[in-house]
Amino acid sequence: MFLSNKKMKSMVCELVDANGQWNEEILKDWLPVDVLDRINAIVPPENENGKDLRLCPGSRSGKYTVAATYDILCDFDSLNVDSDWRKVLSLKVQERIRHFMWIVKHNHLLTNYRKHKMHLGNAYCRHCGDTIETTMHVLRDCPMAMMIWVRIVDVDFRYQFFNVNLDNWLHLNLNFAGSVNVGKWSELWSITCHSL
Repeated sequence: MFLSNKKMKSMVCELVDANGQWNEEILKDWLPVDVLDRINAIVPPENENGKDLRLCPGSRSGKYTVAATYDILCDFDSLNVDSDWRKVLSLKVQERIRHFMWIVKHNHLLTNYRKHKMHLGNAYCRHCGDTIETTMHVLRDCPMAMMIWVRIVDVDFRYQFFNVNLDNWLHLNLNFAGSVNVGKWSELWSITCHSL
């Protein structure tokens, strides 16, 4: 590994002083204090410790990969990723519907409320007139949308379906184990949301 600037290139082993400690005089010119503190927490290289190997604690195999290193630097833990994102991407629907559901999952649907915040009109639903048009209103709570959902949502599932917030509603419908005559519920649900 090399550290470099315009004046000098050095190998990591050259950044250790005669006492076997990091040579802070050289490093402080190149690195900010917080990075220098992290380096000081690492044991400096010694010949007695054997050959250096490229290992990456973030990868499953322990071998170095750029992707695993990037994940570590970004504090990204794939085990804690919201599984609903994967379910949105794995929906067996047209790409435009998956993209639409991605926008919904981010709560970035271009509703009248969102347009109003950008000074592009009023925030109210065109059909209701007196209700602010949010994502949930467009996709579930508007009487126009409710007419559709009441026809396709199972009676036993309706209470949950109509009484949760956006995140829980998405989770509920992406993970619903029941099926309908035309295929998986999550696919019918996402197609219906897109149509609304």
